[in-house]
Amino acid sequence: MKTLAAGLVLVALAASTRAKVPEVYRAVAGVHWVVKDLERVKEGWAKLGFPSQDLGERAAYGSYLGQHGSQSFRMAQARLAGVEVLWIQPVESQNAFADHLARHGEGVFSVVYAVPTREALEAEVARLGSLGVSVLQRGDVTTPAGRVTIVHMDTEAEGKYVLGLVNNETPRPAARRRRRPSR
Repeated sequence: MKTLAAGLVLVALAASTRAKVPEVYRAVAGVHWVVKDLERVKEGWAKLGFPSQDLGERAAYGSYLGQHGSQSFRMAQARLAGVEVLWIQPVESQNAFADHLARHGEGVFSVVYAVPTREALEAEVARLGSLGVSVLQRGDVTTPAGRVTIVHMDTEAEGKYVLGLVNNETPRPAARRRRRPSR
């Protein structure tokens, strides 16, 4: 009976620990993958059957290690196994992507989580800041469809990757409904 009671206590503790995970971290929205040559990467993935959408060169206004300014990147995106992959080729050398490329070479830079509103994004950045996690890089990209805010938190040393938070104000296409076959 003591074993059963101890087991129930452990299950209750595990359930309460799991409930404390903020909602935003329940699903990975995508990864940011830094590359040297975007064209080569797009061609390679296309040969494997994963076409990408070229987003061209984009400028973002924001900050890197607290220094404000604008930065330029070439980008392409694709969906692999239901996760959005954003390949990023830095055009300038004063940003976290170029730093990652210089230190680690090509590869996944950050795991990204979608935050539903700008207010929720700011609240999560503040929460993480109160836990001692600083902002590594922050950028706002304006597109014809709206603004996208991306915040990369400085978690690489402890977590082996950078934590990315994104608030995308651009309208998303509605999910396609499955059509049932006619009988």
